[in-house]
Amino acid sequence: MSAADYQKPEPKARGAASTALLAIQIADKFQGGAAPSIQYLMCVHQMSRATAYRWVSLFKQARGIADA
Repeated sequence: MSAADYQKPEPKARGAASTALLAIQIADKFQGGAAPSIQYLMCVHQMSRATAYRWVSLFKQARGIADA
C-alpha cells in the first residue's frame, strides 16, 4: 500500500436502511444480468476492496451467475 492509501477517508458506516437502498440501486443499475465490477463498487460507492468482493459474490449468488 502506498502512503496515499492510508490517507483516504474511511467510508461512513451504513445502517440497515441505507444498505438496503444501496443494494436496490446496484440491482437496478445492473438489471441485464452482468455483475458490477469490483472497481465500480470501490470508486462509485466508496467500498473497500474486500467489501466490494463480498457484494459482487452476493450479487452473483442472488442472480444465479456462476463464478468464472
